[in-house]
Amino acid sequence: YVNTRRDPSLPLTLRPEFLNGGYDRYWAYAEKYNVPMFFSAHDFAGELVALLLCDIEHAIALLDEALEHDDSADGQVLTLSNRATVLSERPSGDRADNIERAIRDLAHAKELLDRERDHGSYAHVMYTLGNLYQERLAGEPVINGERARMAYELAINHWPPSAATDIARTKAALA
Repeated sequence: YVNTRRDPSLPLTLRPEFLNGGYDRYWAYAEKYNVPMFFSAHDFAGELVALLLCDIEHAIALLDEALEHDDSADGQVLTLSNRATVLSERPSGDRADNIERAIRDLAHAKELLDRERDHGSYAHVMYTLGNLYQERLAGEPVINGERARMAYELAINHWPPSAATDIARTKAALA
């Protein structure tokens, strides 16, 4: 998997998690559950989630199983983030419960990340967490709004400079 080409002058690089076999489990689960797989030059995880949303209950089972068998922090973060996305789009079950579970997944993912080392991943988790607090049905709306604002501000402070589109999107969410 190649990082997104935001600056064509930069050399293409393979992500360390790819080189260390971080996506191998997804190929295995995709084969087990008969989910078609392909790589995207822009966002492998996003493409995976889009495919899994075709059968959300199946996707949740796949991601639950992945969490049970992956001990790496990077793998856990990726899987927790994907499961949070799937849960937030889940049409079945109680919407409030799905959002609460997604928030718990992202809170756990946040704890596994090193803010100083994992800028982009941390920013993405915080941005998504902000979105979930905006949608949250449980709790006080004012407190949820404040948590969303704090998450967005943390995301803005951790997006790498090359993530201009993500920074703009996060600033728009703050407005």
